[in-house]
Amino acid sequence: MPQYRKRPMVVEAEQWQPGAQSEFLSRFVKVGPLSLKEYVMTIHEQPAYLTPGDWVVAERMEGRAYPIKPDTFAATYEPVEETT
Repeated sequence: MPQYRKRPMVVEAEQWQPGAQSEFLSRFVKVGPLSLKEYVMTIHEQPAYLTPGDWVVAERMEGRAYPIKPDTFAATYEPVEETT
């Protein structure tokens, strides 16, 4: 069976918790007018609702993001060491 490796790329991401505020999260996380549930708008123009602990990952398209569950994020991404 063929195997594939996910291409390495650097993404912006931050873990979301209710009431969390940061410049990054304020760019992507919105509050629904009726449900009062926080969500991010995906590249497909669909709301993706957040649960506590979800990671918000920025899409390449400005103003769009997608949520990733903590266990999937940990298995897929690793921190990038900053160079000075």
